[in-house]
Amino acid sequence: MKRSVHALYRHSEDYMDESPMSTILPKKKSKSLVLGHEDGIVRVYSLPQCGDISHVECLECIQTLESKGGPIQTLMIHDVTKLAHNDIIVADSRGMVTIFSNEQILTRKAVSEHCIQCIGIQKDALGYNAIIIGDRQGHVAAFSPFTEFWRVRLSDLGQYKNLALRPQVTCVHITELTDKYGQRRSCVLVSDTCKAVHMIQGGSIVLTLYTPAVVTAMVSGHFVESNEADENDTVMANQTWTEEQVLMGTDNGAIYIMANFQIYQEEYANIHHTITHLSTLASADSQITDTLLCAGHFDALCILRDGQEISHHKTSAWIISLVTADINNDGVDEILIGCHDNTLHALKVTFGCSKK
Repeated sequence: MKRSVHALYRHSEDYMDESPMSTILPKKKSKSLVLGHEDGIVRVYSLPQCGDISHVECLECIQTLESKGGPIQTLMIHDVTKLAHNDIIVADSRGMVTIFSNEQILTRKAVSEHCIQCIGIQKDALGYNAIIIGDRQGHVAAFSPFTEFWRVRLSDLGQYKNLALRPQVTCVHITELTDKYGQRRSCVLVSDTCKAVHMIQGGSIVLTLYTPAVVTAMVSGHFVESNEADENDTVMANQTWTEEQVLMGTDNGAIYIMANFQIYQEEYANIHHTITHLSTLASADSQITDTLLCAGHFDALCILRDGQEISHHKTSAWIISLVTADINNDGVDEILIGCHDNTLHALKVTFGCSKK
């Protein structure tokens, strides 16, 4: 099965230099797009349900929120306060985290003295949320809007004490894994510039794994079937795969898979360029593996399945933001990308039969 990508619309954004973005579903029916900018301002745009690529200026800015901080590095949309339908969590280059609730600043926290470049949300068994951040000096912290839960400094680890440079956090990913007792547990996966991936539970590093390259992006999903073993006598082909799988993109373009609490050294795929974003498009059929979206230091969006590229969408510049959402209410997610040339694109992936 081959996929093709069609552009729904294109928008030019004057403020969007290195801007992170996310989608939000407010209490009203229409969806919105949230952008964080270098001027420290969060801008909210209404998303059209359909559009034409010839209409360049098709997004209307419906709200601006001032973080009163530095350039925004990353943001997330999540209900962390239980006070509003959705909260906006913003992290900036000065180590400040600002939480917007009901369209105003609820709290601002100086979490770090350094640039925060990674953020995630972890939910515990009781339904409480923790905001997880990672910065350029190797600090990982978990906190709520009003309480700090724990903090880890990677440079304190024994294997890093003799290093001339401190390890930097390159990616934070929250996932659920099943332990040896059959219990599903929420885990924080943190990668660093020393080619290590640390698993953190409750503020303690319980496992450290190593990869051949620095992990720069992670995504969870269902990527490899257990029955994919064939005549090729490889470790991956003869592995019994769990449902919990994490793909890890690296700075040299290789993608590795983590399952069963180990990272397999055999490459799942290789893009041959630094990867900065990984995301998935879930299949309607639970028996089919997820489709992988891959972007990084190259002007294209690569679409892969089962380790093979099935589509390739050329872009006008490097992709710096990537999210998926059902923006036209057809029950299928579309792809929203922000490029380095200050443009936003909405893309639709369609199926097509390929001849063999």
